Formats: sequence, C-alpha cells, structure tokens
Amino acid sequence: MLSSSLEAPTAMEDFGALHVSASFPVYNKSILVHNYAGYYGGLQLFEDVISIFVGPL
Repeated sequence: MLSSSLEAPTAMEDFGALHVSASFPVYNKSILVHNYAGYYGGLQLFEDVISIFVGPL
C-alpha cells in the first residue's frame, strides 16, 4: 500500500498489505533529498517497493 505513515497500521491489519510511505506525513524515515517525481523518482519508488518485499539482506 502506498500511503502516509498514518495508514501503516491499517495496511497490515485491515488489508494484509505491505506498506510504503509515499505521501506526507512520513514518520518512519528521515528524508532530506528524496521524491518520487520524474524518471529518477520512479526508480526510487520501485527501489523502495522492492526493498519492502525483499527485506534487509
């Protein structure tokens, strides 16, 4: 589920879905220079989604 940090508990409990914080507010990570706009933003979003499925290596 792509949403804010506020919906993270709902994603797992109600939908059984994994959560990626993609909108404001984001409380679970520090963001200095990071967005999902444009080509490189799409690559960053893809990287974040894949890292949720794969987990830490």
